[in-house]
Amino acid sequence: MKAAILGLCLFAVGVVLLTSGIRSLLMDNQALSWATTEGTIISSKCVDYSDWDNGSSYFTHVDYRYIVAGKSYQGDRIAFGYSGGWWRRPNQKIADRLSSAKTVLVRYDPERPSTAVLAYGLNGSTVRTLFIGTWLLLVTAVVLLHAGRS
Repeated sequence: MKAAILGLCLFAVGVVLLTSGIRSLLMDNQALSWATTEGTIISSKCVDYSDWDNGSSYFTHVDYRYIVAGKSYQGDRIAFGYSGGWWRRPNQKIADRLSSAKTVLVRYDPERPSTAVLAYGLNGSTVRTLFIGTWLLLVTAVVLLHAGRS
């Protein structure tokens, strides 16, 4: 019984992660055809989300401003699915590159200009989410098969 409950919990988390990764891929694909405009970086920094249980995790936080049809918008999304990572250096490089940029190309949804990204395409965060979600579903299959034999 405990194995079945564990299997169902792993299954639920796996489905959530896989769904999130697939959604990011779909949104990235849509962003390919979105309109673009010039934007300016308001702020960009690498943030350390350390805790005692899980160690450090780093995330690049960015705020940028862009104008569509005379209306000013502010965005903070680097890319769909981007969630930082365990290593400071790549996230610091992103923050430094954005901080030093005078202007950036912003892709925005023409139907909802408040939805925008600076980068599109497959990124490491999305790959990690898809991989972990798939791995959890495979582990679920093994746990449930083992529970069925017991």
